[in-house]
Amino acid sequence: MMAADAINAQKADLVLGGGDLITDGFDSTSEEVAPRWNTYMVMHSAIEGEHHAAIGNHDLVGALPKDGSAPADDPRLDFKQRFGLTRTYRSFDALG
Repeated sequence: MMAADAINAQKADLVLGGGDLITDGFDSTSEEVAPRWNTYMVMHSAIEGEHHAAIGNHDLVGALPKDGSAPADDPRLDFKQRFGLTRTYRSFDALG
């Protein structure tokens, strides 16, 4: 929880995660990256105040699995499910 503690110590008005929240999602299966997502989400939930995350290329899951399995129908699905989104782009108003 060191990352969340460091972020919270800044008392920021707004925190934006710039993507690449996990590693190696592109060539991994959803099952393989679940522990990484779980760990990230614990930290994300510990951030105080308004905070949002954007998707990065490492957050795509199963685009080209190294185990030879078929590519995911939607490599963005894990990200969308974790954050309760229907799409990976959005806008929001913050701080007036």
